[in-house]
Amino acid sequence: LFAACAPIYHMKNRLSGLPADAFLGVKPQDGCTARLAFQVYPRGGGFLNRHADPVDYHQLSVPILQVTRKGIDFETGGLFVQMADGRDLVIDDIAEPGDVVYFNAGCPHGVEPIDPGVPMHWTRFAGRWMLLFAVNRLAANTAIGNAVTLTRTETTTSGPNE
Repeated sequence: LFAACAPIYHMKNRLSGLPADAFLGVKPQDGCTARLAFQVYPRGGGFLNRHADPVDYHQLSVPILQVTRKGIDFETGGLFVQMADGRDLVIDDIAEPGDVVYFNAGCPHGVEPIDPGVPMHWTRFAGRWMLLFAVNRLAANTAIGNAVTLTRTETTTSGPNE
């Protein structure tokens, strides 16, 4: 999978001012490692709190691959990114399955509850799916901060360790 996804990581790294193959080796590099994460937000209310990811030497952007389609796989909710003017852009309203979306990791973002009015059935795998192209810090790496949970009115900066 990493070989097939290498071009996405290469763009992610170049946007961050890094060599194309940064963090893609078999061993961790500079206290970080690349990870692929398939994520499902199940119908019935799966969500992710508004937050900002750390922006530091390991990343500027967070690319995701859209796997499902709003209106077919789920009806309400979805990935949002808070824009500079404070409004939320709902990525699922404009992205199609197969699209790769890059956004600034420091921008507040999250997932509004997916079809909260229907019963949740984890084993049906129904809902919103995505593939996240992450570069994670190792637990021993204290040079990079953690993601920060935000309220709707909070903003964040995109400087190191913020």
